[in-house]
Amino acid sequence: MKLITKFPQVLGFSVEHSSAPKLKYLAEEVGLGRAGAVKVITRCPQVLSFNVDDNIAPKVKCLAEEAGAGREGTTDIILAYPSLFRFSIERKLRPTLHFLVEQLPDTNAAKMIRLAMYNLAGSLVPRVRLLATHGQAGRYAASNIAAMTPAEFCEKVGITMEEYDAEVAACVREHAEKHPAPEAGGGDVGRGVGSGEIGG
Repeated sequence: MKLITKFPQVLGFSVEHSSAPKLKYLAEEVGLGRAGAVKVITRCPQVLSFNVDDNIAPKVKCLAEEAGAGREGTTDIILAYPSLFRFSIERKLRPTLHFLVEQLPDTNAAKMIRLAMYNLAGSLVPRVRLLATHGQAGRYAASNIAAMTPAEFCEKVGITMEEYDAEVAACVREHAEKHPAPEAGGGDVGRGVGSGEIGG
């Protein structure tokens, strides 16, 4: 009942041709087991609308290989953050993971995925840039950088909100140019920090 309430479209899916194969893939191929697969779908029912070959499997591979999580780590990550399946690989997951590997190479896979839940262009990139610009690179742990509200970040770094907003606007513009949104639809949703931001 909870699943139907959250995602009523599930009533229109074929159990044999849609729901069951996805449950089987998550349970057996990803290694979640039946209970884990049900948990993931209950928390992120949109997974049932995704194609295994075109959407789910590539994201599993991205987590395992590009985040360096491996099979077991990927299983744990998916159980903890099933909403990752809603993210676009090209506009959200891959750019964020590449940025974190480049800028924060000591961050392990689990922490990297946790950071990937935050807005890349609207939070992570401008904050890392501003810290570097003001000679404070490496001053804060990545998780602390991400968790601060914009006001807290500005106070700690010693900058104005105007400077912060200008850097965010520049990063968002650059990201949009480099990773344009698809013409229709798209599942690139992220959690912003302190200001309700969403997107890449």
